[in-house]
Formats: sequence, C-alpha cells, structure tokens
Amino acid sequence: MSNSGKGRATWTLILALLVAGSANADDTTPVPPNFDKPQELFGATLAERFSNLSVEASSLYHLLEAGDLILVNYRPGSSSVPWLTTSGTIVNAPPETVYQVIADVAHYHEFMPQTASASATPVVPGIDRVDLVLRIHVLLTSITNAYSLYYYYQPPHRIDWTLAKGEFEANIGAFELVEVAGQPGRTMLLHTSYALPRNRLLGSLFSRVPDLDLMVNLTTGTMMMEAVKKRAETVYEKAGGSVTPVAVPADIPAHLARLAGTLDRLARRGPVTLVEHASPRFYTGVSRVSRDRADLFDAIVHLDRTTAAVPFYTAKVLEIGDTAARYEVESTIPLMIDFDAEYTLAATFAPPDRIGWAAEPGGDLEGLEASWRLVERPGPVTLLVYRSRSDLASLGFTMRKLLDVEPLFEHGIHISEIRRMMSGVKRWTEATPEARAKLEDE
Repeated sequence: MSNSGKGRATWTLILALLVAGSANADDTTPVPPNFDKPQELFGATLAERFSNLSVEASSLYHLLEAGDLILVNYRPGSSSVPWLTTSGTIVNAPPETVYQVIADVAHYHEFMPQTASASATPVVPGIDRVDLVLRIHVLLTSITNAYSLYYYYQPPHRIDWTLAKGEFEANIGAFELVEVAGQPGRTMLLHTSYALPRNRLLGSLFSRVPDLDLMVNLTTGTMMMEAVKKRAETVYEKAGGSVTPVAVPADIPAHLARLAGTLDRLARRGPVTLVEHASPRFYTGVSRVSRDRADLFDAIVHLDRTTAAVPFYTAKVLEIGDTAARYEVESTIPLMIDFDAEYTLAATFAPPDRIGWAAEPGGDLEGLEASWRLVERPGPVTLLVYRSRSDLASLGFTMRKLLDVEPLFEHGIHISEIRRMMSGVKRWTEATPEARAKLEDE
C-alpha cells in the first residue's frame, strides 16, 4: 500500500507496554494550585460552555434524537490545549438526577467503567480532590492506574475537572447538563475532555498512529457518558420516574438534511460525527469544505484519486462508467497492530449530491456500506456528509477479542476511520491541481 507509511508494531511492543506501568512517568506532586481562582484553574473547560457552540438547545436536541454526537473541537476557547472532544447524548432523567449521579464519586466503582475505587476529599467549598484507581483490562492482563483530579461543582448543571496528580501530561474535562424545554424528565448530557498520558511507550504509539490518542479520548468519553446515562435512568426509574426512550427518526439522512444549519455551525469548530441509534448502526461524519457542490462532486467522484490523500487506504479501478464503478481496495486500521483488509467496492454516482458504495461478498471486511452526500451552504461552502457502517468483527480473531473486552472501542475505531477519510478527502478537494498531482505521485 504505497500511501500508508506504516511501520508494524510487534507483540513485543504490546507486551512491553502492558508491563511498563508507571516506570517512565515522573509522578511528582505538583505545586498546589490557587483554589481562590477557579475560573483560572478550570479555565480551559469553562471556556467550552454549550452556549459557545452557537446552536439552539432545541436544534441540538433534534440532532441527538438521531444519535450520540461527537465533536472534535480544533478551535478551543483556551490556547492551553490543542483540541477537545465533546460527546453528547439524551438522558431520560431530569438534570438534578443526572447531576447527583455525576457527583456521587463514592459509588463510581458501581457504574463507571474500569473504576476499581474512587473517593472525594473536600479542598475548599465547591472543590474536591477526587482520587481514582482504574483497572484497565487489555487482552489477557490488566493495567492499574491511580491518579487524582480536582472537581469543581457548579450545581445543578455543571462539573469541571483538572489534573491534581498522576501519569498524565494533561487531564481536563467537564460534564454539562442542558435542560430540554417542555420535557422535565429529559436532559442533554455533554462530556468534554482532553487527556494525554505521560507513558513513553504510549507516546511512541501515538507518534506512529497520530489518531490513537484522539481515539482513546473519544472512547473514554463515550464510555463515561454511557455509564452516567444508564445509572441516571436507573436511579430515576427506581424513584418512580417514567423512562421513555427517545423515538429515533425513521429516515435519518432526511432528518439530518433538515438540520444542515446546526451541523454547519458545529462543523465550524471541527469534524462532527453522529453515532446513530438506528439498527443497523451507521456512523455519520460532517465536515465543511471550501468548494461549491458541483466542483466538490467532480473532485471526489473517482475514489482511486481522492484516496491518494487518505493514509492507510488505496483504491484501484476495476471498471468505471458514467453512473457506476468497481474498485479493488486495500485498507488498514492502525492500532497496536495493523488490521489489513482487501475487498471490492461497487460504487454508484448520483450527481449532483450523492455517491454510494458497498463491499461485494468475499472480501476481508464484511457489511461495508457508505455514501457521500453534499449539502450546499452559503459560501462557496459545501457540507461533506460521510455515512458508513461495517462489521469490524469480520477482521479476525484479534479484533473480535478486542471488541469483546471493550465493546465501546468499536465507536472509537469507526469515528477515527471516518475522521481519517474525511480529513484526507477535504485535503484533496481543497488542494490546487498541482498539489493533487503531487499527492498522486507520493
């Protein structure tokens, strides 16, 4: 695969990572912060309030009806972090119940994933030191990680945190609760975070696979959000509340098209992904491209050319016509080991706004369906909407075991793959003809 640039990780590296623990970490206690100025101590996440997203609460709610939202924010309000991830979902419980669950640190071991123990010690009014011990199961062993955070309580709608001590260069985040107008038994839950471990071997993996740290953040945020949602709904139901699941729109692509303005405003911060609730589950990515729709369609209609800008992905034309094509594809999912796949894609072209394809039977990756949809915006700007699904378990025994140990890691893989595809295609379409020619030659 000429454009992958990959170097294979070995099982020796994986085992070394698993037993490394904190040997490479400088876990010294930092100088105590100034708790009299929480707006400075927690400033990186306090700058990321819901109101800063420039969307109405009702529009966000309609978006979350279709699926859980993932936003990679490359324009954070604070310059102290390079990016932030925000996850959003609907919880079928009132804000006060959701807040109580998040603040119930002593019981985290009962519902927070991988949490062996947790305790909170008051520091000053409104701020606690939260000590956590995680036990992370990986393949046939586990890693124990102890660290501490400062929690800043702002009832009834927000809790921010920042690192107190532990094996991280940074660990910041926030839970924010947004009320749903006219529905007191429902809450929109937003989880924002940025974490960078200090372990050198992890650092080497992050250097080899640039999306891996982002994937870990996305997976962790999704896990925590889902855990809070499940716990809050259980608590609310036991207290006599009525937990009624949100009705999923019957036609999600049409539903999202009606929310183009909301998606556009979110995509100004960075790539947007929706983990759809419908079955089979699709993952939808949205990005803004500085091209008009006709130009963009012409630029992406040939898969073999656009993938020149997508790492770990190549496509070769088998046959092509005005309305359809077939491609021989090689792709790789780069994790601690590389998961390679070869398959044939059958594509259909529906100008001016849709390209779809599906994997033919017999390939390494089963159940693959995907499509591009192009939505015109004032500009010249076009929303590039990529919707896909695939059966990751078809990639073999190791992938199945990985997903058995932590099923939500599937979200991280799909979201990372969508982001990689979309960022590469955006790079291709916004490039000059000379730059495109150079990419094809690489």
